[in-house]
Amino acid sequence: MGISLFEPGQEYFREELAKFVGFGGGQTGILYSTGQPPKMPGYVIVTSGGRHGKRVGYEDGPSADGTWIYFGQGREGNQDRNVKANSHLLDHTSVKLLFTTREPTAQEKRQRGNNKKTYRYEGAYSLLDWDWFEPTEGARRGDKLVRTVLKPVDSLPAVPVPLGEENRLPQLRAVPDDDAGDRQAVARSTRRGQAQFRKNMFILYDGRCAVTGTAVDTVLHAAHVWDHADSGINQNENGILVRADIHELFDDGLLRIVPGTLQLEVDESIIKTIYGKYHGRTLAPRTDGTRPSAEYLQEKYPV
Repeated sequence: MGISLFEPGQEYFREELAKFVGFGGGQTGILYSTGQPPKMPGYVIVTSGGRHGKRVGYEDGPSADGTWIYFGQGREGNQDRNVKANSHLLDHTSVKLLFTTREPTAQEKRQRGNNKKTYRYEGAYSLLDWDWFEPTEGARRGDKLVRTVLKPVDSLPAVPVPLGEENRLPQLRAVPDDDAGDRQAVARSTRRGQAQFRKNMFILYDGRCAVTGTAVDTVLHAAHVWDHADSGINQNENGILVRADIHELFDDGLLRIVPGTLQLEVDESIIKTIYGKYHGRTLAPRTDGTRPSAEYLQEKYPV
């Protein structure tokens, strides 16, 4: 059962949005709680549209599949995914309450005595994926902007979702190895181990591919560093979270991870393909500071 929030299609003033989440910052398109403790942890308000985006070279808006393209906004310079506003936007655990911006009419300006915009509530969304976008025209041409894909959520949590790694890491669980004595016990152990192994990899890599940064759950695999068929090891030190195609390349030896440095090596046979750009990158760090086992990586890395 979700908590009572905003009415779809209803318009609100910015002050009402800021009051709801407890935002005390300046003018920005992303509003989040700035209080301690936060007023509404787990909820972020994003405002889309208005004249600013079109004028400087980008435009937010809905897609045919129901998702919404939204840009982390900024007036100048390249953006940083780690600044407060964008870090809240890119947190895949938070609920984004999406509002579209409407400029006041001439009559409204006269009646109100000001130029205040209103914001129409479009619904609740979560982060599906994000990438970098460089406008080819307008004042932001050539700048590096955060572009997100937001997907609608069916229901809202009754209690605000807690943010931060401290609330996710305790969910890690020990995973049983597959060394039971009989075939049925092995099958049960494998199923239990694989399910928890996948959950742990999502926690440790914050729900993102350790190579590409993709955050689409359905295409992410919990991959074994040392093949599970050979090792029988489901422990966290034997895993990474990667996109399905990256998993295939890793299994086939076309994409390799150097044990000591965690740098990526793309095989010469595919270096001129779209995968060549990953050559030399370093595997994304884990949320708890641990690393895949160098010993297990060595089993995969050719001598």
